[in-house]
Amino acid sequence: MVLDECIEYPATLERARDAAARTLAWARRSRVAIDENPLAPAIRGRFLSDCAGSTYPALRRENADQLVELDSQVTRLRLRGRAA
Repeated sequence: MVLDECIEYPATLERARDAAARTLAWARRSRVAIDENPLAPAIRGRFLSDCAGSTYPALRRENADQLVELDSQVTRLRLRGRAA
């Protein structure tokens, strides 16, 4: 599972964007670590990330698109923490 920065509510768009960028950076690092692991075929289906973006639908969509682009074989993408 990818690390996720849990931010306060309510959060400004700028704060949510920064946190989403940090979560995406961690997802990229996780993807590289999985690819470099000799057990990659066995663990590929365990790549799990949260869709970040707080209560901003456009930011959440952008983050989800980036996560899917990062790993087209993503088997689990959690959409949580949306308060609106």
